[in-house]
Amino acid sequence: AIYYLGNAGANEYYENLYVQDFPQGSGTYKFRYNERYDTVSNEFLNSITNLTAGVWYHVALVFDGSSRKLYINGSLDNSATFTNTVNNTSYPLYIGSFRNICCYWDGNLDQFRLYNTALNATQISDLYGETSGNNNTLNFPAGAGCVAAYTLNETANDLSGNYNGTPSDITYVKSGYTGKNTDGTIESQVS
Repeated sequence: AIYYLGNAGANEYYENLYVQDFPQGSGTYKFRYNERYDTVSNEFLNSITNLTAGVWYHVALVFDGSSRKLYINGSLDNSATFTNTVNNTSYPLYIGSFRNICCYWDGNLDQFRLYNTALNATQISDLYGETSGNNNTLNFPAGAGCVAAYTLNETANDLSGNYNGTPSDITYVKSGYTGKNTDGTIESQVS
């Protein structure tokens, strides 16, 4: 799982984003967003974009009050209207695992942000074009309502200092550089 937000003690009331062989056994990989409302009811949003191993993708999920939107590399990839809404405000967030019990992310992640507003297409584009010069800025894009930002460069701490994480089995890269540049020798765009 890329992230999991929900009940850590039960298989219900959660949302998560992961990469899945879809349809299963096809060898075609896609991003898949899942919301589970109880122990059996799921709704999914699959990317239209097929993923290529070894390629970096910028991914953003937006809920605007009626629909979920999946952006890949700054452009709207797919959207869907779900019947229910998961309220996860009291549950923990796991980056790189599913409830911290399985499905650990086997890859690189560089920067994770949470907002208290629905970002518009221009703000998503700004995030996609973000440079390493402003990836340590909590309020980016300006006024967008970022409440937690994890650069994942040196710690699992949130830039606001309010939602610091506890790292487990993680290797950080040099501060100011993206995860794809593991030795920190070339400044790279955050993507």
